Amino acid sequence: MSHQVIIVGAGIAGIAAAHTLATRGSVSDFLILEVFEAGANWVHGTIHPETLKENPISALVRAANIRGHNSNSDDSETLVKDTATGKDVTLPAKVRGEELEAAAEQLHDKLCQQPLSALDRTLEYFEWDFQYAEMPEITSAYHNVLEEFTEVDFGEMEFFVNDPSNCVEVYQAAQVVVTVSIGVLQRSSELLKFSPALPTWKTEQFTQFQMALYCKIFVAFPRAFWEQAEYLLLVTEERGQYPVWQPVPGRPILIATVTGEKARRVEQLDDSEVVAEFLPLLRAVYSDVPQPTAVH
Repeated sequence: MSHQVIIVGAGIAGIAAAHTLATRGSVSDFLILEVFEAGANWVHGTIHPETLKENPISALVRAANIRGHNSNSDDSETLVKDTATGKDVTLPAKVRGEELEAAAEQLHDKLCQQPLSALDRTLEYFEWDFQYAEMPEITSAYHNVLEEFTEVDFGEMEFFVNDPSNCVEVYQAAQVVVTVSIGVLQRSSELLKFSPALPTWKTEQFTQFQMALYCKIFVAFPRAFWEQAEYLLLVTEERGQYPVWQPVPGRPILIATVTGEKARRVEQLDDSEVVAEFLPLLRAVYSDVPQPTAVH
């Protein structure tokens, strides 16, 4: 397939580039290319609850028959388990979470005090790190809440992508506009190859930035041993030690999320080392946890 322009990346920059070409330029023959990682993406805000206006990104996902499920993080069922005692602490976690949220709203920046307990640290992680991939000391709550315009425009319902589809095709164009993230550019030797290579003065600039990092760990089991919930939170003494788990509906698969420096460390481990770290945590709160059949 040959086109006049190919736009690599369907994020805000890629869509803005396409819109500019279509409305202000003379280019009508363009193609946007995007890669979806299995389960690692949300469409934030699918439809406005009052106007019923659909998020255009949600419409694209539906048109492409990308599989996933609806999720509302505000109304979703979240279970909290304490790995130190093996007990379900969902009720006290809900009360404590409301207290911490009130403190954050008062300051518009970060919690009024450093979390004292393991439960506090887990709730803080779920509220901040899981949302922004950075600790609250680095990420301003007030700043980020103001930026979440899609939730205001299109409601709080989210669509979580878990489509494992993959394809390899060759596309040609007279010109290419690259709008991928700085994280992809920093790993261009692995993920994106330029020919001819980009000049050194340009690639050196990529190293001046740091990309917030999420690491998703897909764990398949022979059977499901957990309760059905949107999220499973594990309270651990060490902050960020595999605290957030998401069951895949209808399949014996859990998705763990680690962020920031923890994610960078986990990415250097092999699968067996990762399993050796998280399996004792799951077995501390569930009595019948089998050995995983696959980890990705």
